[in-house]
Amino acid sequence: GSPQLRAFALSPNGRWIAASTTGEGLATLGIYHSDTGFRQSTCEGQMSPVTALAFSPSSSLLASAGVRSSDVWLW
Repeated sequence: GSPQLRAFALSPNGRWIAASTTGEGLATLGIYHSDTGFRQSTCEGQMSPVTALAFSPSSSLLASAGVRSSDVWLW
């Protein structure tokens, strides 16, 4: 099937949207420009599903958390 949205976050400066989708095995995190919807970057490697996303107050760091592996990755 097609990927399913699991989590999303808006950066404090309003410039970025992070979205986590599930697939087979690994999660895919997309970082999108909020004005255009253009995918700026893709972060891969964390086990699926990533169920929580949060930006740092400066909007320069993204934390992603996985429920199954109980880990937090910083991007």
